[in-house]
Amino acid sequence: MSKAPYKIRSFQIVNGERLIDTGDGTFLLKPHQDLDSTFSFLENHRIPFFARQVHTDERYDVYPYEVQKVLDPRSKRRDLSVVLASIHKNTCFYKEKDTHRIETFYETYSKKIEELTAYYDSMNDELEGYLFPTPAMQYYLRHSSMIFFHLSLAQQLLRDWYQMAQDIPHERWVFCNRACTLDSYLQGKCDVLLDWSKAKFASPLEDLVILLTGQDDYYSLLRTYESVFELTPFERLELWIIGLLPDEIRFRRSLKADYANFLKIQQMYQRMESFYHAYSEYQKK
Repeated sequence: MSKAPYKIRSFQIVNGERLIDTGDGTFLLKPHQDLDSTFSFLENHRIPFFARQVHTDERYDVYPYEVQKVLDPRSKRRDLSVVLASIHKNTCFYKEKDTHRIETFYETYSKKIEELTAYYDSMNDELEGYLFPTPAMQYYLRHSSMIFFHLSLAQQLLRDWYQMAQDIPHERWVFCNRACTLDSYLQGKCDVLLDWSKAKFASPLEDLVILLTGQDDYYSLLRTYESVFELTPFERLELWIIGLLPDEIRFRRSLKADYANFLKIQQMYQRMESFYHAYSEYQKK
């Protein structure tokens, strides 16, 4: 960095990123990676959502950085969904279906569904035996039928998805960023995704799962994304299966832990309701 064409005044860490303040502005400092081929590909496909290095050496890459305003996370996430959809639309192509991926997904999610069902069956039996269950335990038990409904639906959709997979000759692949968090998405004169080190060709779900997982505005985000790049029935079915699976909640018996458990369970149920709303709305179409 001693050969950088500017003087460094200070360093700071923002959202895990290292920023340097200089007389010429603020810049992002990253460990060196050879991303020239990635950036050239994006340029050739007229995708503007990246920034090239302004300086590089064997240790570090320096990127331009625009200091962000405080933005509403929902609005920012919605804008990010449009960015991802645009990238996917401009890089989409069909390739022969990957039978190994399909078999692996089916086996992995069959096992996940089986293990989560057994886990929550055992938890219900244990908690129903408590003479004085905590508020979090009571709240969980009152709504636990939602968990088993989601797991049962996921199992049915997984069978449907696997059957559909036997009949399709091709799958869609797109160029996925695979690091598309809000922290890595800068909005300014140009929208920029900061991290392209994990980018590769894959199913659009690789980005969508990162974008949608854990959000309580699932339906709105998915509709915004699909207004630009619509998923195929096969892709959407796979997305439903992934989204239906609940978190694994573990209870601890203390006042502080019980309050934390209550919040986790409440948030999980809210996300599950949001997801099922999205699923139900799409079934009406």
